[in-house]
Amino acid sequence: MTPHTIYWHLAPLVLAVSFVYAATRHEDWTRIFWRTLFWIRYILGFLGSAFVALVLLEYFWEDWWKPALAAFAIWLAWKIYLRQTQPRNGPEAQTNGVAAPTDGKVTAKN
Repeated sequence: MTPHTIYWHLAPLVLAVSFVYAATRHEDWTRIFWRTLFWIRYILGFLGSAFVALVLLEYFWEDWWKPALAAFAIWLAWKIYLRQTQPRNGPEAQTNGVAAPTDGKVTAKN
């Protein structure tokens, strides 16, 4: 493998794209700097996630459905956990089954 690969171009390209995008949105230099760092992190995170997904896909090429099923099960368990731990919204949640008063009178909910 030669030391001159296309991946050496990644750092200056990500830096240039992030800087230009931040500079077209803001005029203050400190804001441009911080937004450039934000976009560098965002782009590298996306590229890193795609890299990990492709490596895992290549590793599990024959039995691709096993990690896909595991990922789906983890996602579903996370959604169920979040639904159970988040407080419910609405007037019933704040008054414990008693309807919220509309005209100053408290009435029991049927």
